[in-house]
Amino acid sequence: MSISDKGFISSLLSKIDKAKRYVREPERFSITSDQAQVHSDHGTRNLMKKDNQWICDCNFHQEHLVCSHIIALKELNKIEKIDQLEI
Repeated sequence: MSISDKGFISSLLSKIDKAKRYVREPERFSITSDQAQVHSDHGTRNLMKKDNQWICDCNFHQEHLVCSHIIALKELNKIEKIDQLEI
């Protein structure tokens, strides 16, 4: 494993931790069917669904095609779908 791989893994783990915190704070999100805003620690992030994939305007997503904002949004959507199930 190269040094750059270790740096990416460390950054990704940090993004996952941040996403978990964002999911616990759903008031950060404004969501429609194909757009979302996340009020992150570093400002408002704009997310857009294109070709059935979420795209974020943050730098990390631009470079790696994944970010804490999209991870959190997807997890929040899973929770909402589970809450809507009739048991």
